[in-house]
Order: sequence, then C-alpha cells, then structure tokens
Amino acid sequence: VLPVVCGHALEYSAALCNALLQHNVGEAMPLAELISWLSDAGACFHTIGHLKDADAAYARAQSLIEDLQAKGKCTEEYARNQLSRILYNRAVIASESGESAGEAKLLQLSLELDASLEKSHYRLARHYNKAGQPSQALYHLQACVSAGSTDARVYVEMGHSFLHLGQLTQAQVSYERALELEDDLLEAIPPLASIFMQLEEYNEAWAMYRRAMQLDSTLPDALLGMFEAKLKIADWSALSFLQTRLQQMVTAQLAQAGDKPLPISPFVASLAVFNSSMLNAIATRNTQSAVRNVRRVVSYQSPYYDLRLAFASKIVNIAYIVHSSSDFWTSNVELLLACHRDNSAQFRASLYVVDERRKEKWSDMQETVHFISSAEPDAAARLIANHAPRVLIALELAELGAELERILALLPAPIQMAVMQETSPIGGVFSDVDRPISFIMTDTSITPSAMETPERLLVLPCAFVPRFPVMRGPLVLSSSAAVQEAIGDMSPPPFVFAAFAPVELIEPSVFHAWLVILSSTPNSVLLLSVPETNESARANLLAHAEEVVPGVSQHIRFLPHLEREEYLRALASAHLFLDTWVRNSFGSAMDALRLAVPVVTLRGEWFHSRYTGSLLEFLGLNELVTSTPDAYVRRAVEVAASPVIRTRIRALTQLRHDGEVGWLQPCAYARLLESAYVRILNDAVVH
Repeated sequence: VLPVVCGHALEYSAALCNALLQHNVGEAMPLAELISWLSDAGACFHTIGHLKDADAAYARAQSLIEDLQAKGKCTEEYARNQLSRILYNRAVIASESGESAGEAKLLQLSLELDASLEKSHYRLARHYNKAGQPSQALYHLQACVSAGSTDARVYVEMGHSFLHLGQLTQAQVSYERALELEDDLLEAIPPLASIFMQLEEYNEAWAMYRRAMQLDSTLPDALLGMFEAKLKIADWSALSFLQTRLQQMVTAQLAQAGDKPLPISPFVASLAVFNSSMLNAIATRNTQSAVRNVRRVVSYQSPYYDLRLAFASKIVNIAYIVHSSSDFWTSNVELLLACHRDNSAQFRASLYVVDERRKEKWSDMQETVHFISSAEPDAAARLIANHAPRVLIALELAELGAELERILALLPAPIQMAVMQETSPIGGVFSDVDRPISFIMTDTSITPSAMETPERLLVLPCAFVPRFPVMRGPLVLSSSAAVQEAIGDMSPPPFVFAAFAPVELIEPSVFHAWLVILSSTPNSVLLLSVPETNESARANLLAHAEEVVPGVSQHIRFLPHLEREEYLRALASAHLFLDTWVRNSFGSAMDALRLAVPVVTLRGEWFHSRYTGSLLEFLGLNELVTSTPDAYVRRAVEVAASPVIRTRIRALTQLRHDGEVGWLQPCAYARLLESAYVRILNDAVVH
C-alpha cells in the first residue's frame, strides 16, 4: 500500500488494492505478510468510504487467520490479538453501514477473544445506550473504568447510561469526570446542564449552557437551554439578547431548508414566547408546501397487513404509543385502556412504550403493555403488526420525534393517527408529507375549519384525553391547609386568584396582566405555585411586581410544592383561575374545570395558546375565551366582581361534568373515540 504522500494517494492505493485482490496476488505472499497487507487494505478502503471493499478485505484476513489457527500454524495469542482487532474494525464498518445488529454481534465476538479491548467495550456500550438498554451499557463501561481508562468519552457514555436510568447524581459525577479529563468536551456539557435543570439549580444550568455556546455558537439546544434557565427563575433581563439570537438561528435554518418544510422542533417552537407571527408564518409555509404534494401520501405500502382481512373479524384492536418519560400521557393512557376494556368486548386496546426506563410501572399490565426500542424500528414495527391493531395512535410526537417516525414509516397498522400537538399541521411538522400519518385528532377550536392541511382531520367534540385516574367519579375535598397558611388571617376573606402554571410559562406580558387584574380587584390575592427551592424565581417575581405596580406584591402568595391531593384542595379554594397565554397551563386548567373553578384564557394562533380555549368551548363557556390582552384583563375583572356570573359558570361546568358525553368522563370519552375509529375503518374498507 502506497504511503500517503499526496491528496490522491488513498484513492490510488485503494485502486491498487482492488486490482491485487481480484488477481489473487496473495497466493505468492507469506501468509503473515498477506494478513497484514489485507488489514492495511481494509483500513485504506474504510478511510475513503468504500465500506463493502473494506469489509471484504477484513473478512479475507479473518478467514486466513482462522485457517492458520485451525491448522496450528500460529500461536493462540497471535490469532486472538489479530482476530479481535479485525472483528472490531468490521463492527465499525457495520455501524457505518446501518447494520446495528451486525455491529453488536461482531463486538461481542471481539470481546470473547480479548476481554480487555477497551474500544470494543466502549462501542458496545454506545450500541446498548442507543437501543435503550443502559444497564448493559454500564457493564461494558465499568470494564473500561476498571481497566484504568482515561478516555473522556467513556465517562460521557456512562453519564448517558445513568441519565437513562434516572440516576442523576451518578450521571452528574460521570459528566464532571469527563470534563476533568477534557475540559472542552462539548458532548458532556449540555447533558450536565440538563441535570442541573432537573435538580432546579438553574444558575448552574445557565452557566453550563453558556459554556456550550462559547464552544459552538450554532447549538440550538444550548441556546434554548439558556432561554429556559432564565425563564425558570423569572429572570427576564437577558431575554432580549436570547430572543434576538434565537431568531437569527431560526432564520438561518429557514434559509438552509430552502423550499422544504422546516420541522417545528422545541427550539423553533420557543419562538412563540416573543415572535408568534414568525412561527405562524413557518407553519403556514410548511402546510402550503405539503398541500402542493399531498398526492404522494397515498403511495405508502406496508408489508405488514391487508386492511380488508384485518377488518374481517368482529374484534377491533387499537393501540397507543407513548414514551416512558411522559407523566401526563402514561397516567391518562392507563385510564383510557381500562375504559376501552370496560366499555365493550368488541374493543381490545394495547399500549406500546418506547424505552424501558419505567418498566416496573407497568408490571401489573403485562398483557396489554409492550416495550419497543426506537433503535430497532423494524423489530418494533413487526411486534406492533403481529398484534394486528386496526388503528395506531401516537400520543406525543413532540417527545418521540424522529424515533417514532422511523417506526411509523414502516406502517405497522392500516390506520395511523396522531393527537394534535405542536408538531401537527398548525405547527407544520406533519405538513411534511413523507410522514405516514392518516389522521390528526383535533377539534374545531384547536384547528379552525379554514385551515388547509394535507392530512385528514378527525374532528372530535374535544380532542383531549381526560386527566388523571384519581379524578374518576365525584371529588370531595376539604379546605386547603396550604392556602390557609399562605393567606393568613385576612378579614374579610379575600377573593382568590390562582395561576398554577410552571414558572417558565409566566412571561412578562401575562404577569403584568395579572398585576393589573389583582390591583383592580379589591381585597384579592394571587396564588402562584413556585416551589420553596426556587427562591430566585420568588424574589424576581416580587421585584417585577413592585416595579410595575408598587404595593401589589403584598397581595401575591407563593405555594410550595404540593402532593396531588393537597394541590387539588388548593386549586378548589380558588374563585378564578388565570391561564397563561403563549403556552396555556393545560393540566392545571383542566384540573380547575374538573373542580368547576372558572378559567379565563386568551386564545392565540399557536397550538399551545389554544387548547384551554378548546376545553372551555366544549363546556359551553365561550364567554371565558378572549382574544386580546385587554379583553383578558376586562373579563377576569368582570368575573371576579360578579358572584352571579361565577355561580352560573360553576353550575354550567358541573352540568357538563355529569353529562354522559362529558370529556371529563373517561369512559364516555373512550366510547366517543371507539365510534370514531369504527367510522374511519368502515370508510377505509369501502374505499
């Protein structure tokens, strides 16, 4: 093999290697020399990207060594050393060729020959982490550490494993060790910052994300992390700079996308906080691009099912996909599965959970809950298809993203649906017609009838799954000790506003509106849910309040973190719930309505600013849905000033709760879904 002495040396060497291999020149060489030459040829081919030729050269070298070993013409030590390294190189090639299973098998064979080969342990650990098997990954990473590894990447991968397992302290130690070994290792900094966010150490998180941006100023996730860290402590001093930088990066992404749709990632979606018009322009652009190519949607073919045969039996199998890290959906889909089971013997529902991090949560539902790996989409699709679901519903595309797309692209079910989210047509991601979604579950409030979309919309009275199993049936709640402590001995008892949104949803404009409402309502207090551990947020909010309306801070009360039952008691103590704007406080608003507490919201153009309005309109409470900040303030003040209005709203809300079609009645909602699924399937069979 020629030495690399000029720009074309590798290509020329590869051409010579190929010619020599084809002419069996090795027959005239000593075997040891030929094996060495083949290994060099494999490395040469690999370097220039000729993966098949590289693997062929390594495979031939492997075959010669195994032949020598079988004939006893080489030492065991020589054979093991050579074979373990060749198998490792072939594993690298398999990985780059997209053959994940082949990579793992070759690495395991390599370690059987030489258990001390650190690079094989490391790559196999990476494979297991990608496959959602962090425990197996840790076994191999510990082998590297036990051997005295000083490779910072080993500790980064170990941090990933601990993070997957939810062991934050061990993950933090691993990432910090990686940075001790290599202080500018970018791979360790963002995940360490995310740990600080989870530990509510927001200033440390800010510093870490800023450090990442200093190393690479084009990292969108790091910029978004800086943005969120400041919002978490209600520190709005740096938002102007961050907003400008974020807008510049999104503009650059748009330019790079050309005429193709730009996925509405969490990073792009954060535009809603300060530039919803730009965000809506992106969504409209994406949708128009998709509508021009909508005919391509019908070209999908799946190897897994025949629709007519699948619908021939009377049992209707339906399936949901959720991610194990989602508390909201995992709680609600468990309730939904139970309702499907109780409603009728005709429907059989199952759940597919991506990632096994919380496998123990589902230990008592093994017959209906199945675990799949996003790292092996074909195996996941086959498992789903083997259970023959007629309808497959993706509940959280924002969380799963590309992981779920790889599975859905194989069409494991004849009808594949998604719940309207920020990644739906109003957000533009599903406007990319290469994504195999047949229907979007929505309602007329979330998706205006005039909206042009490439997907068919399944329009329901309300598009959302009822919240929390503990809320089935009537609620009988005593007074809240936390609220009593926060209010103290105010006489007469004050009018209580509640705004239980996470701190990061409280952006300046909505907070200023709350202050105006508070100052316009005599003898009132505003309850905010800010954990006692987040002293920075409490101090900043009070300082903002004094700056905008002097003296109003005396009427703001903070509640600590509350367990579920006490949280419901506190919420039930409120006279009026104030919703956030850019992103509605969806879960808390739903809970408030379940407790018949009136909710005032402002409906915007972006999905996250529309879903509380959806709930209110379904309950017939359109009067509580406003469209401008001034109207929001006026309506809240009017409702607060009128006991008659509040009593009427509570009575109407309670009436809709008790109705048979109420969305807060889980089994009634499940029947509504079942009826919609049957209509869709009948239509699909006919056409």
